[in-house]
Amino acid sequence: KSDDDFAFQANLDYEHASGFYLGTSASTVDFGDSSFSDRARFEITPYAGWTFGLTDEWRLDLQWTRYLYDGKIFGEESDYNEFYGLIHYRDLFTGRVSFSENFYNRNHAAADFEMTGRYPVTDWLEFSSGIGYSLTKDSIEYDNLYWNAGLSAYNKYFALYIRNLDAH
Repeated sequence: KSDDDFAFQANLDYEHASGFYLGTSASTVDFGDSSFSDRARFEITPYAGWTFGLTDEWRLDLQWTRYLYDGKIFGEESDYNEFYGLIHYRDLFTGRVSFSENFYNRNHAAADFEMTGRYPVTDWLEFSSGIGYSLTKDSIEYDNLYWNAGLSAYNKYFALYIRNLDAH
């Protein structure tokens, strides 16, 4: 969503002891549609979900996210919903499945599957990498294999991510 350029992102979360959480994130976007005058430059994604333990080592998340854009994408309104199911093994592995009934508001459904692994380097630094596949051909004309790798530095209130992403 950055047309091979840097993207700036911010995120704000709240999690209750019951497992309910909500938040929003914001990101710069560039879909490579600069010839359109009312193009989207920002994406806002409010979300809400619930996480709960299955065992001491396994946790499940169910989440709803709404993608909102400050303009159009290739001249089209593109706000949409996405629903997630995530299964976590400790803090080392996550499997994710997501579904949108109207991906980018194009009147077609889409699905995405992703696996992520994490390795703690220190108490505050982590290496992670993931691979995924998006089934989006009916909505945006192609399916997509993608991967990412990078470092995360974090404490209780802040995190800094440096990642490389690529798709084919």
